[in-house]
Amino acid sequence: MQIAELLGQLGGIQSVARELGMSEADAKAGADALLPAILGGMKKQAQAQPAGLDGLLNVVGGLGGGGLLDNVLAPAPTDVSQGNNVLGQIFGSPDVSRAVARNAAAQTGLDPGVLKQMLPMLAMLVAGYMSRQSGATTAAVAPQGGGLGGLLGGLMGGGQTAVLNAEKIRIEATGKTNIVATTAIARGDLRAISQEQIDRVRAKMRAIVAQSLPGTKAEISFDEDSYPPMPPTDANRALLAALNGVNRDMGLAEMGELDASKRGAGDISFVAADVPGLVGLGPASWGSHTASETVDVPSIAKQAKRAAILMSRLASQRR
Repeated sequence: MQIAELLGQLGGIQSVARELGMSEADAKAGADALLPAILGGMKKQAQAQPAGLDGLLNVVGGLGGGGLLDNVLAPAPTDVSQGNNVLGQIFGSPDVSRAVARNAAAQTGLDPGVLKQMLPMLAMLVAGYMSRQSGATTAAVAPQGGGLGGLLGGLMGGGQTAVLNAEKIRIEATGKTNIVATTAIARGDLRAISQEQIDRVRAKMRAIVAQSLPGTKAEISFDEDSYPPMPPTDANRALLAALNGVNRDMGLAEMGELDASKRGAGDISFVAADVPGLVGLGPASWGSHTASETVDVPSIAKQAKRAAILMSRLASQRR
């Protein structure tokens, strides 16, 4: 999913448009032009951190974490000083922010002053989303995706030497910056909603890798213990409808279905071929899969009550 689309689904683009007195279409155009620079700055910071993405998430947590997202989405005026702190971390200088705004103005025809105002708000939205990407505020008929890895890309490194560690989560590379790398390693993730999609994409990737250029050699391999696909089904949607019946009775907001092409993996995938299922019923949390991962403990009671009522109602149905 494009990051601007994702922020739009969260209500971020609308909040920016409302606060800056511009149309949502102009806010979307401005975001499309500004976000690549923000993501590029964050990716550079992740690469500079000894702990990689975990290190960047720790930095973001220190700048406000998931609260950055809430600040922009709230009806009150945004405290953009927090966003300027994020920009200072990823750009290093206000001159870079001004240059990014000018370039975006040239692309869109929008006022560079307005785009300069948008920058810290967008930085807060992205940073806050990265910290809180696993919050349990939606349910899905297929696994949920997104997050920092999805926004900034996979794992890549190269040099005179390059070695992937045993856990396949870190690359150690050596060499100089003014030479062509002798060895390069790239590791990523493949997600699909059917086994046919997975088989087709793997075959295409193998065909591309087999066409190595003269003097080069490439290899590709696929982990066999990866998450299986979980397609959206009518049975899954029926479960979601039952869940939203519980939400209504509890006075809670209904939980929407996420687009199957924009989701990641969930443990329910391992039994998806055999039984209907949902994800998104766990406690609210943020900083997923990082040293700063945090669970919102008060949310456990609400989620447990919701799940218990749903299971009770499902158990009472005739089969």
